[in-house]
Amino acid sequence: MEKMQTSELLIRSLENISVIYFFISVIFYLFDGKEIITVYSTYWKKLLFGISFGMLALLLTETAINEGTSELSYSLIPIFICFYLAGPFAGMTSFFVLSVTDRVAFSFFNVTYMLVIFMFLIVLRVWEKRSVKAFSIVLFILIFYSLVLIFIFYPTAIWKPSIWIFELFCYLSSVICYFFINKQRIYFQSHLTLVDESRKDFLTELYNRNYLVKLIKQRDAKQKRYSILLLDIDHFKKINDHYGHAAGDTILMQFAALLMRKTSGRNSLVFRYGGEEFIVLVDETDREKITKLAETIRVAVETYPFILSEEKKIAVTTSIGVSFKLNEKQRYQEIINQADEALYKGKAQNRNQVVVFDEK
Repeated sequence: MEKMQTSELLIRSLENISVIYFFISVIFYLFDGKEIITVYSTYWKKLLFGISFGMLALLLTETAINEGTSELSYSLIPIFICFYLAGPFAGMTSFFVLSVTDRVAFSFFNVTYMLVIFMFLIVLRVWEKRSVKAFSIVLFILIFYSLVLIFIFYPTAIWKPSIWIFELFCYLSSVICYFFINKQRIYFQSHLTLVDESRKDFLTELYNRNYLVKLIKQRDAKQKRYSILLLDIDHFKKINDHYGHAAGDTILMQFAALLMRKTSGRNSLVFRYGGEEFIVLVDETDREKITKLAETIRVAVETYPFILSEEKKIAVTTSIGVSFKLNEKQRYQEIINQADEALYKGKAQNRNQVVVFDEK
C-alpha cells in the first residue's frame, strides 16, 4: 500500500511540476515581451508579475496532494521563484494574492513561516544572485528549515516517506524550473541586445537610418504629425583631411552626445542619418518651438569646445534644415527631402544657419 501511495505521489508531483513550468514560462514570456523583469522594473510591472505568480500558486492549491489529514502543495514554488526573479515587492505580492484567496495559506503558521523566509531572502538580496548554484544553495537551506519545522510541530510526520519525497521534488522541481527560466532570460537578453544593436549606429550609439525609417513609417501609418531637423557638420571633410579620420570620429561622437543632451525631454529621438548628417525627429509641429530648438542646437554646437586631445580643441559649426509634416497625404521621403533642401540652402548661405523649409 505504501508503495502505491509513493507511486501516486510521484505521478502527482510530476503533474504539478509540469503545471508550474508551463505557467511560469507563459507568464515569463508575456511580461518579458520588451524587457527583462527585474527588481528595478517599474512597480506596476512587478505588481502584475506578482499577481500572476500568486494566481499560479492559488491554482496549485487546487491540485494539492492529499496525505492523510494533510495536503501537500507546491504552491510556494512560484512564490519563491517570483521573489528570486523580481525582488521582494513582487514576491510578497504573490504571497498576498495566495493568502487572501486561500484560507489555509493565511493561517498563522504559514504566514509566520513565509515571513521568516522573506526576511531571509531580503537579507541575502537573492535577486542579485542569479546563478543556478546560488539558487540551489538558498533553496536547500529553506527546505532544511521546512523539515526542522515539521520535526518540531509534527514529529510523527517527519518519518513518513511521502514527506521526504515531497520535499525532494520541491527542491528538484524548483531548481529545474529556475534553470530553464534562467536560460530563457539569458537567451532573451541576448535577443534584446541584438535588436538594440541593430537599431544603433556603432560609432555614436545613436539610432541608425534603418530604425528612423521604421519609426517614421509607423507615424505615417497612424497619420501623426512630426518635425524633422536635418543637421550636417560644416566642413567635416576638411576636419578629416587635416586631423585624420580618428579625429573625425571623435568629433562625430561628441556631436552626437551634445545632440542627445540638447534634445533631452523634448519628445524627440536622435539618429545618425549617414556620414556627418544627423536627424532629430520631433513629435511636435509648432513652428516657433521647433525653430527655437534648432537654433538652440546650432548655438550649442558653435560654442562647444570639441576636444581632439588634451592640447587640441577645435570649433565646429552645423547647418540645420527644418521641415514639418502637416497633413496626412505627406510621406516621410517628402519631409526628409524638404529638410534636405532647407539644409543645403543654409550651406549655400555661408553655413552655420537654421533654415526652415518654406513651400512658397
